[in-house]
Order: sequence, then C-alpha cells, then structure tokens
Amino acid sequence: MAANTAKLIKPRRGGSKDNKGRVLATARTASTTKSGDKSADRKIASHGSQHRASQAGDDQLRDLFKKVREMLARSMNYYHGIMPRAECESLLANDGDYLLRFTTRDDNQKGGGGRDQFVISVMHNDSVRHIPISRRGTMWYINDVEQKTISELIEYLEDNKHPLPTGAVLMKKIRRPSYYIMHGNVTKTQKIGEGNFGEVYKGTLRDDGNTETPCAIKLCKGDVTKKEITEFMKEARVTRILNHKNIVRFYGVAAQESPVMLVIELADKGGLQSYCQKHPDVTGEQLVSWGTDGARGMAYLHKMSVLHRDLAARNCLLGKDLELKISDFGKSEVGWREIKCEKLKKMPIKWCAPETLSEGKFTTKSDVWSYGVMLWEIFGRCTAEPFTGITNMQAKDKIVNGDMALLAFPPKTPEVGITVMKACWTRSNIERPEFLDLLKIFAPNEDFEKENADKDSKERDK
Repeated sequence: MAANTAKLIKPRRGGSKDNKGRVLATARTASTTKSGDKSADRKIASHGSQHRASQAGDDQLRDLFKKVREMLARSMNYYHGIMPRAECESLLANDGDYLLRFTTRDDNQKGGGGRDQFVISVMHNDSVRHIPISRRGTMWYINDVEQKTISELIEYLEDNKHPLPTGAVLMKKIRRPSYYIMHGNVTKTQKIGEGNFGEVYKGTLRDDGNTETPCAIKLCKGDVTKKEITEFMKEARVTRILNHKNIVRFYGVAAQESPVMLVIELADKGGLQSYCQKHPDVTGEQLVSWGTDGARGMAYLHKMSVLHRDLAARNCLLGKDLELKISDFGKSEVGWREIKCEKLKKMPIKWCAPETLSEGKFTTKSDVWSYGVMLWEIFGRCTAEPFTGITNMQAKDKIVNGDMALLAFPPKTPEVGITVMKACWTRSNIERPEFLDLLKIFAPNEDFEKENADKDSKERDK
C-alpha cells in the first residue's frame, strides 16, 4: 500500500519562491576580469567537460527510465507507455480521470527538442492537462511533493486529493485498453520488409491462454520524432475500429516500452506487388477478383467514415485464399468526409486526384480516383509505376490538366476493368461514382448493404 505521507521540498538557501510556492533558481552574474582571454579559455574547457558530464548523465537517466518503464508496464495497469497526447485525450471523459504515459525526446524539434519524461494526463474542467513528473537525486516529484517511486507519488496525490499545478485532482485511474499488448507476448521471427517508420517482421502473438497466433509486426524505430510516433499510433487508432475480410485486421499495439510495435494480421501470400512479380502469368479472372475485393474493402472503409488517402497496389496484401486486403493506414483519417491540406508533403502525387493536387482536398471521391490508378497497376500485373519516366511535378501537371495518356489501359484489360477505371477518372469529383457504384459494376449480384448489416448484427450479439 502506498505511503500516505510525502516529503515536501524546501527552498534552497539563497533561493526564492514564486506565487505558487515553487522554488526559483538563484541567478548569478558573471564577473569580468582583465585576463579576459584566459577566462574565456577556461570557460570553453569547462563547457566541454560539462557537456561530456551532461551526456553521461543523459545516458544514465535514459537507462533508468528504460528500467522504470519496464517495471511500470508490469505493475501499473494505468501506465499507457509511449502515447501521444491525441491518443490519451480520447480515453479521458470525466473530471479527475487520469493516466500515466511516457513522452520521448524529440531531437528534430526547433530549439533542441524536448526530453524523455513521465507525464500524468488528467481531465480537468473539460480539458485534458498534461503534468510532467520530474526527478531530483533519487526522488520523483511534482511541484512541492516528492516520493521514492512514481507509483507512491501518484497514490499520495490521489489519496490526499492533493491538487496538481493546474488545480486538477486525481480521482480515477484509466486502465490500458484491451488492445494494448505486452512486449513479452510478441515474438519476432523473420524480417519481411521496411515501413515508413521502421521494419516489418513476421512473428507470433501469445494471448493470456498461451495460444500463439501468426502475425505481422510493425516496429517504430527508436529515433523517430514525436510527430512520427503520433502518425504511427494514428494507424493503430484507425485500424482498431475496422473488421472486414478485405481489410488487414488489427490485433493490438505494444507501446509500454521501446520500440513501439503495431501488431496486425499476417497476410499469408504477402504483398500484392511481390506476388505479381513472382507470378507474372496470374489470370485475368484473378485480377478482376482483386479489383472487386478492393472496391468492397473501400466501400466498407467509407461506411466507417474512414478516408484512406494512400490507396495503391503497394499498400495491398493477399490472404491465404488470394483475397486482397487493404493495409497501411498511416495517412488515413477517421470521422471526416472532406479534409483540406495546405501542403502535400509525403503524399503519393501520381495517385492523387486533380482536386487534391490543385486544392489540397481529400474526400471519398479522391479515394475513388486513387483506386482507379491502383486498378491500372493491378491489370498491368504491377509491372510498372503510374506515369513512369516523368517526375512528380510533371505528373501533377498532367493530372490537373486532364492528360491521362500515360495511363493507357494495360494490354488484355477486361471490359469491366476499363469501365471502372474510366468512371474513377471522371474529372468532376461531384460526378465521380462512390465505391458502392463501382462494386455493383464488378459484382452486380452482391448485396453489400445486407451482408454488412448481418455482420454488424452478429458483432453486437457477441
């Protein structure tokens, strides 16, 4: 049981307090002497030794934090690990709801970046506050309260209703969601690729009953920025709400330690592009089936109010029965019918719709355009990239001006494929069809609405 007393930090001699009772450092002014040059030399030498000492101190602190994080992950179910602000804020609903998380150094930030630290995120007056926990010597502290361990510090603050610097009071711990996976339950066996933020492995996921499930593991490499971690975690936030045979299934995220891992369904037949390269004689019927799978999966995504924004053959995988599965949701957004971006940095220009390139506008209809380009790849058996031989800027000009001559229909493209591609590349996004319309062209007898309504009913009955 946590101690119900805490050491209050006293002001250092010569220091002063601010209006909240916090200790302020005493400033000293440097004196100048006639031997200014020698003094400067001594300062430079001193600065070098201080930098080395600081670096060593940083390494020791990083090692300590690693051990503490591992311990917290095992012992505190309200420790959420490396979690961006946006992710944790969605979990806190009522005043006093709180969780503990870890935020990482961002060396790419202006001004030298932040620092690794533990943070309490708490709801207060309908706003989420983020309170860092500091360390001095062997003690952890917030404001005027310190304890030997983080758990004792938090228990003291909650038990005594001790207000945090923002005035918030800790009332209810918010446990890690069920989709948070312990690192020890994930085993990597074989590297199978590279992702935007790290490596991708084949492996296994062990549940509490020691049953092992084959999986794919996306690793977020350790030196990524806070922004990249946020984007990585956003993929987990998007995919966890999805459940469809033509969407790669999300199993969970391991965020309590480094590296952060996204654990997803292992697609038995691998990537669509690599499969086509190994099987150049794949049948036309199979190509049509993949096109149908893609339309069905995208119709489901839009039904769930998800914009993919990066639809391409490179982001499609194949299951054990060669069914196509849409993956890679790092650029996806949930809950929007339209998004506008001033900059298109890192966006796949050659797959983008005219309105995206000219206005920065992403909608369900811009996903339809990208799907048309993906179909061009599929019916070409993934042998070439769209707009081969020209730059992104040249491709942008052609797309905006309606010049799609470089995307001539691949040889032996079936009539249904040509019909769908033409529909996808309708210049007016208003007149461009939705995915349900395209699915009806590919599979006129399929009742998408009924099948998904039956599936939703079964999910609710579980």
